[in-house]
Amino acid sequence: MVSSYFFIKIVKVTELKQGYEAEEAVKLANSALLGANVTGLGTAEMADRLVAALAQFNIEAKDSIRIIDKVNEVNIISLLIW
Repeated sequence: MVSSYFFIKIVKVTELKQGYEAEEAVKLANSALLGANVTGLGTAEMADRLVAALAQFNIEAKDSIRIIDKVNEVNIISLLIW
């Protein structure tokens, strides 16, 4: 479980560093936390990769969970193959 202090820090960093509004930053932070859990990456690195993927695929921050869903699907498939 992530402390509320840590979550607020992630939101603030995402908001300031990437130029997102507060509501978008919260959605990105949630997605980054889930993505970090799925991939084993740190939350900051996951947030950076998530923002890059959003830009590359022209996806809005509110839909950032779609990327995490796809990453999770690939992760599950790779576990089944190996």
